[in-house]
Amino acid sequence: MFDNNLEQKITFLKGKLPDYLRAKGLNPASKFYCINPQDHDKLPTMSYDPNTLTVRCFNCKASYNIFDLLGFQYHLNNFKEQFIKAHELFLGPVNESLLIALNNYPQKPQFEFADDFEVKNELSFEDEADSSSPFKNPLFSKLQKHGKIPSPRDISFGNPAPEQNMVFSRDRFNSASVQRINSFNNHAGLFNSLNKDDFRPDFSEYISQCAMNSSNTDYFRQRGISDEVIKRFNLGYDEQCLVGIDKLNNKIYWKAAILPYGTKGYRIRNTDPYDKERFRAKGLCEIFNAQALEIGGKIFITEGEFDALSLESLGYRAIALGGVGNVSRLLDLIRTIKGEYIFYICLDNDKSGGEASRMLASAFYQMQIPYKEINLAFPYKDPNEALCQDPQNFEIRLNNLEQLLNLNLIEDLNPKNDALYINLPEDLLSLKLSANLYTWCGRPIALRLLLANILNKSLCSLLYLSDRWQCQNLETKYIPSQENKAHFLEISGEDILNEIKDKLNACGVKGSLPDIIIVDALTFELKETLRLARYLNMLTDSLKRPIILLGNTDVSSKVESLSLQNLEISLTAEGAFKCTTINAQGLPVSFIKKFD
Repeated sequence: MFDNNLEQKITFLKGKLPDYLRAKGLNPASKFYCINPQDHDKLPTMSYDPNTLTVRCFNCKASYNIFDLLGFQYHLNNFKEQFIKAHELFLGPVNESLLIALNNYPQKPQFEFADDFEVKNELSFEDEADSSSPFKNPLFSKLQKHGKIPSPRDISFGNPAPEQNMVFSRDRFNSASVQRINSFNNHAGLFNSLNKDDFRPDFSEYISQCAMNSSNTDYFRQRGISDEVIKRFNLGYDEQCLVGIDKLNNKIYWKAAILPYGTKGYRIRNTDPYDKERFRAKGLCEIFNAQALEIGGKIFITEGEFDALSLESLGYRAIALGGVGNVSRLLDLIRTIKGEYIFYICLDNDKSGGEASRMLASAFYQMQIPYKEINLAFPYKDPNEALCQDPQNFEIRLNNLEQLLNLNLIEDLNPKNDALYINLPEDLLSLKLSANLYTWCGRPIALRLLLANILNKSLCSLLYLSDRWQCQNLETKYIPSQENKAHFLEISGEDILNEIKDKLNACGVKGSLPDIIIVDALTFELKETLRLARYLNMLTDSLKRPIILLGNTDVSSKVESLSLQNLEISLTAEGAFKCTTINAQGLPVSFIKKFD
């Protein structure tokens, strides 16, 4: 990747400071506590400066590069050892030619670290010209003159308030053993060489204290979180949570809900609904409730912590990304686990949530991991909003989720290419129709007169279904012959739909189902007519027969949407029948039919 240009590599390694900070659970884009042991300010006053490739404190003005910090952590007392350690972490072992260049690189006197962290040989820095050394910083001069140097025990990222229990102990910060670098270990990279959990802060005490205060707020319960989940996840409350300082150096406090990510980090949620800033994070906050992955089975993947807590409150296992930027972290974690899983991807219903969902779905597909990408919160933004706004239906949805997801969508309709239309006067007599629903609408007298004429002239067999009086009335106008065949069925019960179904099935079983079925709904209310039309539309497929539904003028526009073709029928002054309809091309058609 690089040649053996020492200066080039020094510049490159200085640029890896943000990665080093992230490995310690610090966000380079945010302020953190000063690591200078002489700075006793309890506020986050240090931040990463990309221009100088250092961390700088605007309070005490301390400034450290990556070599300084590695010297503190690994007890390395000169630049050569610090460079070698940085090279091993980020680039691998140092080769011989680079060692030669490093030996010729100007070295300045440094402290020698002892096990008790005392200085063995006190040196005067008054005459030293190299001001870039972290040990030359005048802020350390008082310690140096008293024979002490900043130790791993003194260095804490950085000196937080005692109540937050963030101070690094000697064991936490340098638990892997403090030793001088005298050999080159073959490191694969930063995260193979750094045991990050060893030097991350432990927030157990603070989280425990906040958990005991959870009853001081009803914020969690307002968000639909159960008492059992509040207790199980150690959810807490801090009425005066110090989150930073403003531009005027005033301390900023929140009444905050505390959402632990284990013991190494927690998310701070501002409970003030009117404050624009809502979240802060302390320590390691990667995947919320990652321990749910220890057991296989069904797991919901949500975006926010409260979404996961909502599902946990309803008895389902869920994890939260804590932000769409953690997709890669989740995938890295899943690659390390074993077991049979099915993941339900249900991120927020917004642009970023949609993009993250597609990323997860694509990765799961390639990894051959079963998954289902679902809009669980529909029509709400996220699961927590769905739980708060409509808890009953949201729970019903979860309990019947598999049934909902197994809904079969019609992909191949197999459209009927033989759909036939009535476009000419002679079509009324032939009634060459396809197995679809047709609706004829008009005044009752006009429709029944038309039907009586058709019964007497048509050459096909017809079945007329209506109440007893209408059947008797039509029979009086019907003149039977060998050429035409008409049959009548009475429908009179309260359950009209099932009655029609049963009687038509009986005709089918007897082998006497006519060519055309006509259902008279002229005495029905609009609501009943529409319900009947929907039902008959479905029957046409199973019966494989066309069905004509007779309806009043006022239902014409409604039933038109449920039928293949709708005819509006009226009587002319000459006693002829005027038929108005729409043909297969969507064009209006009108014709007159007069019977002899």
